[in-house]
Amino acid sequence: MRIIYVNRDEQDARRFQKEAESLVEVEEVQIFFDEKAAVNYLLSNRADVAFFDISDAEINGILLAGRIRKIQPNLPIVFVSKYASYAMQAFEADADGYLLKPYSRTDLERQLKKVEKRYHIRSEPAVYFRTMPRFDLFVDGELVLITQKKVKELLALLVDFAGNSLTSEQAITYLWEDRPIDNHSKALLRVTAMRLRELLQQKKIDFILKEENGVRAIETSRVICDSYQMLAGIPEVIERYHGEYMVEYSWAEVGNARLSRIAEERKKEIIKQQLTR
Repeated sequence: MRIIYVNRDEQDARRFQKEAESLVEVEEVQIFFDEKAAVNYLLSNRADVAFFDISDAEINGILLAGRIRKIQPNLPIVFVSKYASYAMQAFEADADGYLLKPYSRTDLERQLKKVEKRYHIRSEPAVYFRTMPRFDLFVDGELVLITQKKVKELLALLVDFAGNSLTSEQAITYLWEDRPIDNHSKALLRVTAMRLRELLQQKKIDFILKEENGVRAIETSRVICDSYQMLAGIPEVIERYHGEYMVEYSWAEVGNARLSRIAEERKKEIIKQQLTR
């Protein structure tokens, strides 16, 4: 289980980290001393549970929970505080738990077990797709070098389809533009798809791909992708966009036009906000 913990008090945060890392079910604990650092981390890294210490009035748990849920909608959130009265803030933010300080190792373990039972948390590698400006795959923060060009392009195409079904005929049309849809091109696709499956199995991330009767799709709920975040309207990601999306693939121009419109709308919003101040 991967945990993030946001707390402005470093000593308190280190104590939490030590307690959490002593539990068998916990693989990793990342601590952050401000909200921005936590948000930036979650843009390209997966967590299983987030703990926010709201004892400090400077941390608005409701706003932070809202920002985090836009980035990772299914991430369980537990509020931590030395004030029982702050439980109302947790209720308003639809938090998944409330840990009252001082807490014991047993209290922390109980909270984690509640979350684990409710969300059926799986221990699996974190998958991140970067699509701006070029396409790359990262597993647990490490770049995966995909040397077979068509294998990488098929994966990129599936990511571009964003969970929608990609038929064999569509895949052939995009990957081999000059070839007819015949037995030879179908055989090329079968080999390419087989090699993609082998790559995903090798990296232990084959759970991200759905396949049935020649139709394929990405399990978007089990990956992180910058373009998906941009489509969700996350400002930090929109600001990183500079007019380029999967530049190595000509078929990505349609997706780039869509992202460009989002960026333009964001610019208009910023200008409007500045004028009304």
